[in-house]
Amino acid sequence: MRHNTCMAKVGHASTHLRVAGPDWVTLARFPAALAILTAALARQPSRSLLVALLCFAVATDVADGWWARRAGIASDKGAKLDSAADAALSLAVVAALVATVRGPMMPWVWWAIGAVSAVRVAGLCVTFMRFGVVSIAHTWGNKAAGAVLAAAATWVLASGRLDSWPVAVGCVVAGAAAIEELAMAATARAYDRDRKGWWDAASPQRQ
Repeated sequence: MRHNTCMAKVGHASTHLRVAGPDWVTLARFPAALAILTAALARQPSRSLLVALLCFAVATDVADGWWARRAGIASDKGAKLDSAADAALSLAVVAALVATVRGPMMPWVWWAIGAVSAVRVAGLCVTFMRFGVVSIAHTWGNKAAGAVLAAAATWVLASGRLDSWPVAVGCVVAGAAAIEELAMAATARAYDRDRKGWWDAASPQRQ
């Protein structure tokens, strides 16, 4: 009986620790982020390599969520892993932009980036204080912001120039998404990671 109980515990632990297919796709984003950082810090960075790596990383970000939802195996663990992978990729892309891109940085650019970042951090803080989770909701606004920022980063890395218009477009879209999520976090009765936007008040609330 004791042997059977131990075997049951081992089987339960192995099931709990099993990594699903979408999670492997998410995990691929970590070495991709490291590769982007390494390529950017090379003596002669290859812009084509940086763009290819970034496109691969973005593809994993799209594929993992789609696969998990289609297979019905989306989980809180996978969502947390996805957020960590996104953070690693974002830091690597910022470092790559700083290391490889040259161009005029008008004062408003820093103010705009700082303002958007402040609103985003405020939204994360409110979400954590009210619901005890650190997460970014899967709103249409956040998806649009991610797509626009990825496109802008790809354009800047490919051209090697930091023009004002990609920064302006990215800040407008990302700022609107951050403001929407902050308002949602401040007024929602329960946390719903899959809420599509402010208008989606009837979405089932899941913690």
